[in-house]
Amino acid sequence: MNQPKPPAIDDPGTAEFYFGPHSERFLRIFLRLVLAVMVVLGLHTLWVQPAGDQWRAWDNLAIALLAGVALRLSARQRMRAAVMALLWGIWAVLMLGALLHPGLGYSGLYACPLLLMLAGWMLGKRQAWAMAALSILAFAALAALAPAGTAQAGRESAWVTAVSLSAVVALGAAIAAGLADSKKRQYLQVLDLSRNLEQRVAKRTQHLEEALDQLRRTQDELVEAKKLSSLGSLVAGVSHELNTPIGNAMIAASALHDRLQALSKAAAGRSMSRSAMNEFIQVGLELGELVLHSTKRASELIASFKQVAIDGTSEARRSFDLGVALTDLVRAFGPMLKTQAWRIELDLPAGLLCDSYPGPLEQVLTNLIQNAERHAFAGRASGLLRITAEAQGERVCISVSDDGAGMSAETAARVFEPFFTTQFGKGGSGLGLSICRNIVTGLLGGSLTVSSQLGQGSRFVIEMPRKAPARN
Repeated sequence: MNQPKPPAIDDPGTAEFYFGPHSERFLRIFLRLVLAVMVVLGLHTLWVQPAGDQWRAWDNLAIALLAGVALRLSARQRMRAAVMALLWGIWAVLMLGALLHPGLGYSGLYACPLLLMLAGWMLGKRQAWAMAALSILAFAALAALAPAGTAQAGRESAWVTAVSLSAVVALGAAIAAGLADSKKRQYLQVLDLSRNLEQRVAKRTQHLEEALDQLRRTQDELVEAKKLSSLGSLVAGVSHELNTPIGNAMIAASALHDRLQALSKAAAGRSMSRSAMNEFIQVGLELGELVLHSTKRASELIASFKQVAIDGTSEARRSFDLGVALTDLVRAFGPMLKTQAWRIELDLPAGLLCDSYPGPLEQVLTNLIQNAERHAFAGRASGLLRITAEAQGERVCISVSDDGAGMSAETAARVFEPFFTTQFGKGGSGLGLSICRNIVTGLLGGSLTVSSQLGQGSRFVIEMPRKAPARN
């Protein structure tokens, strides 16, 4: 059922009358009650009263009929028409009853002030004054239509009654007008407050949306900064790692160059012996093998770093082997791990293919590894960080667990909250794990959970589909 719309403030014909949902419900209950009571009274009068007094029953049944019409109009959301039909209909029944039967002695006329006040409260002061004017005219007509054979005192009494009823009706109309003005003022005040509230809510909503946009931009900037920071660490680590194979290759190449120069001189002086040639060949093969091994190792490191760097700075979707991607990622942490007392152990199945976003996934795992370094293993003589993965149908479960310091239940409950950190003032922003959860639940379409006990380590679990959902 459609809710009624508030009338316009500048419409005096409707601004004085407005029913909310609760008032509508009350009016319908009231109309049903009037209908039932009038039908019962009418039937009782027809059954009990003598034939000369049965006109009262028809008055009751007429009011019952009016209540039925008003109820029908209210069901069609025509609330004002329903109230007008009921009040003016009852007024007409009272006046018709007074005209046809006892005249000004009809007791129902004393209900006119009540009808006026209801009209003023529910329909507005114009309706109340109109009803009052017509009532006074009707009283005058009833006094004038007094039977001709009535005594002079009786006719004067009729006019006194008419004047008295007119005074009471005028007083009722004044009260009704006051009620209507009061209701209109209250309604306009409420409507004005409602409009002001809507404006304040709109402004507040706009401010919140702007703040949310700013927060999103800041979060994106932090994500990019964290990516660049991770890449910086990878560059430093891989540069350090490349020093060994490239240095070995340079030493071997330099030694081979010196041998070739010595061989060239010996060949020029024709002093080359078979044993010297054999020795040169043997040493040359060893040096060549060392150069080949060192350059191959450097090539592997560069290829691994290249893929990690590409994934770490992009959100490109592609098919990849989860085991290979995570192995390359951990390999980039090799230089850092050489200086640490803890180690990383991998248990990754071969051939676990995913169609997802390896860059954001590696960003999440990078953050979890760095968190283990800063929190789980800080100040410890040893430790183990274990990374495992297993396929679960069309989903994959990645577990990152450590045997480090662990967390209390209170800390674990808040660990994904933005800006929550246990190292406030020590370089921790409190955004790392919050960003990780947003990446996993948003871009990767999965979930990130944690379980931990103080002193017994922590376990982060990433559950995600092997085929990431399409981006909007």
